[in-house]
Amino acid sequence: MSNLVLLTACGLFPWSALPPGGLDPNHVALVFNKKSRASGELALFYADRRGVPKRQMIALDLPLKEDLPRVEYESKVAEPIRDWLMARGLVDRIVCLAVFYDVPIRVGPQTVTPEMRRALSKARRQQKRTLQAYARLLAEVNGVARPTTRPTTTTTATRPVKRAADVRKEFLTALALAKDRASRLRDPVADRAANRRLLTYMERAEGVSGVLRHIRKPDRRGTELGQKQLEKLRQAVREGQARINELLRAGPLAPERDQARELIGRFAGLIGLLAHLEQDIERLRGKHTTASLDSELSTPWAPRAGPYRWRINTLNARVRASGAMRAAVAPAEWAAPVMMVARLDGPSPTLVRRMIEDAISTEKVGLKGHAYFDARGLDASRVPGSYELYDQNVRDLALLSRTKTSMPTVLDNYEDLFGLGMCPDAALYCGWYRVGRYRDAFDFVRGAVGFHIASSEAVSLRDRKNRKQRYWCKELLKDGVAATLGPVAEPFLSAFPKPRDFFGLLMTGQYTLVECFYYTNPYNSWMMMLIGDPLYRPFKLNPQLKVQDVLPGDVLPLQPIPTSQPTATRPVQPRLRADDPSAPRP
Repeated sequence: MSNLVLLTACGLFPWSALPPGGLDPNHVALVFNKKSRASGELALFYADRRGVPKRQMIALDLPLKEDLPRVEYESKVAEPIRDWLMARGLVDRIVCLAVFYDVPIRVGPQTVTPEMRRALSKARRQQKRTLQAYARLLAEVNGVARPTTRPTTTTTATRPVKRAADVRKEFLTALALAKDRASRLRDPVADRAANRRLLTYMERAEGVSGVLRHIRKPDRRGTELGQKQLEKLRQAVREGQARINELLRAGPLAPERDQARELIGRFAGLIGLLAHLEQDIERLRGKHTTASLDSELSTPWAPRAGPYRWRINTLNARVRASGAMRAAVAPAEWAAPVMMVARLDGPSPTLVRRMIEDAISTEKVGLKGHAYFDARGLDASRVPGSYELYDQNVRDLALLSRTKTSMPTVLDNYEDLFGLGMCPDAALYCGWYRVGRYRDAFDFVRGAVGFHIASSEAVSLRDRKNRKQRYWCKELLKDGVAATLGPVAEPFLSAFPKPRDFFGLLMTGQYTLVECFYYTNPYNSWMMMLIGDPLYRPFKLNPQLKVQDVLPGDVLPLQPIPTSQPTATRPVQPRLRADDPSAPRP
């Protein structure tokens, strides 16, 4: 059974879907700021050049700023767009939004309410108690590792370790010492007793899940649990995690939080509970709640949740093909269609017009030129989200381009960036890592696509006040690219699309720019912003790769893009007449 058939049978996708590569102007709505003349004019210009029906233009009333307070996002952006789609019966057809110049790029942080402050105090008290319990546990483990007649003390008892990651590292170090000492005991009875104690410590520290992680192979002393008991534990963990996920969806202010924390302590131990409490404390403080407006718009039909961090992008090809991700993401999230969003924006309206013209003109002849990829020479790694993994991915992209395409390909595998003027005839670029300090190494051809992996490269597309800060997205656009992407604030490295996947799909010529982004973008409702014509297909006439060159067989075929929201969750709205006065005029 194919992945698509399986997911449809499980009810994870709505009945209506758009085939990969099937995006056309009829599936795109144009979002502009009616307070900005330039915004409306650019939307009309794009509609004329791309053939987007003018009835698919959405006028919003927004401040002429790059930042929008979060309290205004729902009422001024998300709700008007949902209402507009439902009133016109376009929910099942519009799967992409093109957002235009002078629409804010960023949604501000969550405002902390009195209720959140009370929940924050409660979480901090529980965090303190959990750290104290951990300190006592660590003292017991150290008693096995380094037995002494004097009272055992730990640094945790006097200087509490705040971060769960540090706590886990400290505990595993102590546990390894204790295991080493237990393995050298000559008395079999004492040996078995010591191992039983260590197993108890593991469970207290990391819960049943931790015990299962530590017990993988039968050890020579025969202390391994039987297979039936192991499977029983695994099943208990799966059921417990499912219940925890269900309770957590109610949010940090819900009464269910207490029960969720109790179960987390049981199945993930003190360290897992500390990690959960850290996240809740950050969330209740309003931390990690800033987001790209475009990325927030990607989830208009998703279940309501707090704005903390991100939602998994259920259009991502690798996410869709992963059994683990299907299990981890709630069915309601899978059932909610993702809205693809791209932005036609930049330092000036003139530049945005140039981007549109460049994309359309390049499609008629095919993008040609050199591909430049700038790695850092870091050792290879498979650790998810690590610097080494992304560095290797840039090198993998260069190898793919060099061996499978006709494009001349240049790889810089050294710490420094390409030097000034080193990249003539540049059609593609990907590199890293120089925050807010663009280096003009490029002579871009018309229609070029490129992005730089760094923390805040789309923090502003104007930035007229601070001219010393040269953000890569803005400067790449000024230098001539037709499309780029970047984060509006600190996103974590794992938020970037994998370069090999993104550019690889782009070079197949089968998918539009916005499809390539959403098939490879890890998260929605987070920091990333795609800038460029969503319908741009630079290699349509001169494909360089096949899809199977880019993605493995267990990910292919790419699955259709859901285009309809389940009727049961869609409120009935009156249709507006065709001559609705709010519609923009040419």
